[in-house]
Amino acid sequence: MAERTGKIDIKSMQDMDDFIIEQLKENPGLIPDLLRDTLQDLNSEDDNFKSLMKTIFYITKSKDGGVSELARKTGLTRQSLYRMFKKGNPTLKTLVSILNGLGVRLEIKAIHG
Repeated sequence: MAERTGKIDIKSMQDMDDFIIEQLKENPGLIPDLLRDTLQDLNSEDDNFKSLMKTIFYITKSKDGGVSELARKTGLTRQSLYRMFKKGNPTLKTLVSILNGLGVRLEIKAIHG
């Protein structure tokens, strides 16, 4: 068993981010399912919103034009988008604008059970 040193391997994390982005580029049909699954896991915890924004960041980076193109489509600045990707918790209006800029929309369904 490998010994834990308490250090985070930043290179491995970046490699995983790059892998996910590349998979989304090669298989854009995965985007709706990934986003739907991430949205279904949302609750009031901040970590969930950060996870949503990380997913949206992956999707943005997988699209032609990346963050610059999303900024153009939404009217938001690149800086504000990067801030949201990092800190999460956009307003509903901003979230809907971002999703629309990515070519997807937010749907609401009743919770059964």
